[in-house]
Amino acid sequence: MMRATCQDLLDSGIHTACVCPGFTDTPMLRTQLNHNKAVLEQIKHNNGQHRLVEPMEIAQVIFFAATELALNDAILHANLGQRQC
Repeated sequence: MMRATCQDLLDSGIHTACVCPGFTDTPMLRTQLNHNKAVLEQIKHNNGQHRLVEPMEIAQVIFFAATELALNDAILHANLGQRQC
């Protein structure tokens, strides 16, 4: 959908990018996990930094994507190097 939007907006001066956040330390995530510390630790150790992404980090990536026109049609994985299963 993002790529189609990018093509539709090529001459409009509007650019698009897709930010794919990793597991982010939010109350919603902790609720979804039923505050299970063992599962939370497993998730933390499934990326290169062994922690959750902070909400501010995602906000900074979104801001960067919004302000850098060169990122038109880019996909940004903000997931700390999450391991793929």
